[in-house]
Amino acid sequence: MILTIFLLVISWLRQLKLWVERSKKDKADDYINTAIKLMDKGLGKLEDRQKQLDNTFKNAAQALIAERISQESFRTFNEAYKTTREAIEREKEISYQEIEQKQREISAEYVKAVVTLLQDKTISKDLLQKELDQILEQVASDLIGENISQESYRTFVEAYKITRDAIERK
Repeated sequence: MILTIFLLVISWLRQLKLWVERSKKDKADDYINTAIKLMDKGLGKLEDRQKQLDNTFKNAAQALIAERISQESFRTFNEAYKTTREAIEREKEISYQEIEQKQREISAEYVKAVVTLLQDKTISKDLLQKELDQILEQVASDLIGENISQESYRTFVEAYKITRDAIERK
């Protein structure tokens, strides 16, 4: 009878240990799933997803310290974290490239408008200068509104100066 009770207690302890390990694994799986879901572009802004990912990492690290997840589970989570972070960084880079391309296109349109003014022989010198200054004001507004970059603005200013000098020589 003592042997039966002893075996029963050992069996319960094993089940308890398995239950604790399973709950640690489930907790780690939750962190991993959260990190992987943050790769989805439809979940909001890049900055918000980055903050959520960082918070998930912080929570997973605290869970490791509190021994709510195992070191092995944390290493697995860390790989998912790195992968998600890299995906978000690539997405940011693509987004920045798209923004820069749009800014260059806007700046090119302004430069084209300035060059077109210079080619117009029917408009008086004063009217040309006035239209040139209006374009400059639009460009300055776009710079303030971050619709063009400072580099694009500098490029435009060079075109503006050349055009202004050409108008004054007329």
